[in-house]
Amino acid sequence: MTNILVIDEDPIYLQMISKALEATHWLVHMADSGVHGLALARTHKPDLIVTDVVMPDLSDYEVSRQLRRDPDFTHTPILC
Repeated sequence: MTNILVIDEDPIYLQMISKALEATHWLVHMADSGVHGLALARTHKPDLIVTDVVMPDLSDYEVSRQLRRDPDFTHTPILC
């Protein structure tokens, strides 16, 4: 099963994106901040990460930079 992480501070967007992805029978994890997203990424090792550009704690650019420094995520697609 494909494992996807969605990171967005807006609960409406989180629900909308998650519902669309769950309809395809993918396993979706949701994070409401960049910090929470990094923790979930390291815990669940997603096949794909979808993240919002503007977040209050860490931007998607910083989340992406931190993940790319980790050898476990060098080839994980990140959509911003």
